[in-house]
Amino acid sequence: MENGSREGLIIAGFGGQGIILVCKLVAQAAMNVGREVTFMPSYGAEVRGGTANGMIIIDTEPIASPVVTRPDSLMALNKASLHKFAERIKPGGLLIMNKSLIDDEPEIDDSIDVVRIPADDIATELGNPKATIWLCLAHT
Repeated sequence: MENGSREGLIIAGFGGQGIILVCKLVAQAAMNVGREVTFMPSYGAEVRGGTANGMIIIDTEPIASPVVTRPDSLMALNKASLHKFAERIKPGGLLIMNKSLIDDEPEIDDSIDVVRIPADDIATELGNPKATIWLCLAHT
């Protein structure tokens, strides 16, 4: 967490991948341990298959705005999300990529840790394509 207190996170992908649900769970977990939290969802009108992302800020102090302009961490579950948000990650941050749907190498600062997970492939092998986002979370 920035200065020991603040963490900005963006989780992004397609509608139907569980993006909003996972964001709500992360926010709730942070509140359960006494943190200040904001969560701002965004999704296309078509919901399933359209774009979806959530911005979460977790802090020990009150939060003035729910907008995450420079995330500490980004979980990108598809190529469009990677291209939209990767360049915003703070130096020293974390990028988690769904390698099954992203074959591009992101143009990011060398100090950013990158975790590439073939999440869709693993979820399909396990017989549960809906498990993609949970596999990404498990590797964080």
